[in-house]
Amino acid sequence: MRRAFIALSAALAFAACGQESVALQGPLVFEKSVDYTAFQPIEGCKGERAKPVYFKCLDARELYDAAVSRAAEEGRPLMIVWGFDECPSCMKLEKTELSGRNAWTVDRFLKEALTPIQRKAALASQDEYRILTLKIDVRRPSGAALAEEIGVTGMAQERGRDRVRTPFITLTNAETGVLVSQAELGQGFRPCTRGDEFVLDLVEAGFLPDDPSRDRRQC
Repeated sequence: MRRAFIALSAALAFAACGQESVALQGPLVFEKSVDYTAFQPIEGCKGERAKPVYFKCLDARELYDAAVSRAAEEGRPLMIVWGFDECPSCMKLEKTELSGRNAWTVDRFLKEALTPIQRKAALASQDEYRILTLKIDVRRPSGAALAEEIGVTGMAQERGRDRVRTPFITLTNAETGVLVSQAELGQGFRPCTRGDEFVLDLVEAGFLPDDPSRDRRQC
């Protein structure tokens, strides 16, 4: 009887831990801004992967317009990652920061990346704070043309690069038209962690207040 009680207690404790673990995971802070499957591929385009992250056969301008429209309507930040599927660093960013088991959850982002002041502002702006994201293949003609048109190529060139080095992250405030990026600031430096990079982009674009109480170092 005692053994059965111990076994039952252990099972309940294990179940409770499992439920807590699931609850702590929660939704990811980065949410897709568009349904990529809703767009028609560019006629004659070849080379698309079976499960792409950066859809090389979709028109970048169409994706961008749809994403900006949603961001403006919902008053949310739009983060664009400029890259391509064959870029190892782009895939690493995707698997370690944006999706997968170690990606930023809302709970973790609010607690670890933001200061208390910033967390309060974030929660005041959205019931469930999530950042819209869009992936653009910058090596394809439509992606390169979009980067040129909205100023991303010029931004990279001003920072001493001959082209947009991937992954290159920008953040757009669709309501004000502000476009910012922490990539390769000041002689190639950028925030030492991706979390700090995301936060500083949000601050510069006007979505979060600046809070110098946390030192976000450049590397």
